[in-house]
Amino acid sequence: MPFIEQAFKWGMPIGRHLPLRFGPSALAGLLLACGALPHGAPAAPVEQPGTELEQVLREAKARSGGARHPLVTVSWSYRAGAPLAAPAALGADGGVVVGSVDGYLHALRPDGSFRWGYTLRGPLTGRAAVAPNGEVFAATDPNALYALDPDGTLAWVSSIVGGITSAPILDREARVWVTTGQGTLLGFSSHGGIVGYARVGNERTFGPAALAGGGVAIASVNGALKVAGNRGFSARMVAPAPVLELDSGPDALFVLGGEGLSRFDTPEGEERWSRGDVARVACSEPGGGGGDDDAVAARIER
Repeated sequence: MPFIEQAFKWGMPIGRHLPLRFGPSALAGLLLACGALPHGAPAAPVEQPGTELEQVLREAKARSGGARHPLVTVSWSYRAGAPLAAPAALGADGGVVVGSVDGYLHALRPDGSFRWGYTLRGPLTGRAAVAPNGEVFAATDPNALYALDPDGTLAWVSSIVGGITSAPILDREARVWVTTGQGTLLGFSSHGGIVGYARVGNERTFGPAALAGGGVAIASVNGALKVAGNRGFSARMVAPAPVLELDSGPDALFVLGGEGLSRFDTPEGEERWSRGDVARVACSEPGGGGGDDDAVAARIER
């Protein structure tokens, strides 16, 4: 099992609009473990000269003696005109969709050229979600969920009572899910109709996380795990409280709690293993997925 030894921090808690920030060594280790930048893949957009990402790349290049390396090669950069509100979302064709804090959604082609833009009413809540057909879903503060066609035209917009408290997540059936300030989990079809609902309570929640078998999972800070949108999933899971992070793999849920990291098999809902020395989870499929269901990139507490 590979592990990331460097410390790193998640910089965008649910319901906030802060960019993801990492220390230089942690960012390089995270990208390597998660397979985010394979050979030939474009690097993430650089907002402006002097950003933390550029500093990371300069330092990594200096340590390598100036040699070219897939982790330190910038294929292109893009100036958004305002700070980015969340990490970029990638489309099936390699395009990028990213929102800025001024409420503007930028869609770029795989080569970094401008594809289209759309002005939202309010700043983004987390990153946008891109469906396999190119449709884009974005949530804004306080209460709007947008659906945009692949060419950037508005398909529909829905106002969510109580506000939206999570980034939109697409499941296997292209339904989009968000949590609300009223303690609910809502699922929408690609046409804007509500097709899923679950009561999650008013405690802090983590997720939703898309499941490979369909639907999504969500965890409350007190350890209760729920699944919505998957009729074949009936088990009720409980994780050690307090829950700190939630992530999904090909056939499992990974829950980081006060007593360490636990893996729950899906759809059975049975806990397969747990270990108490894990402090942070980077991703559930290191290296872009290599067929090892148990592989998790994590930081070990020493």
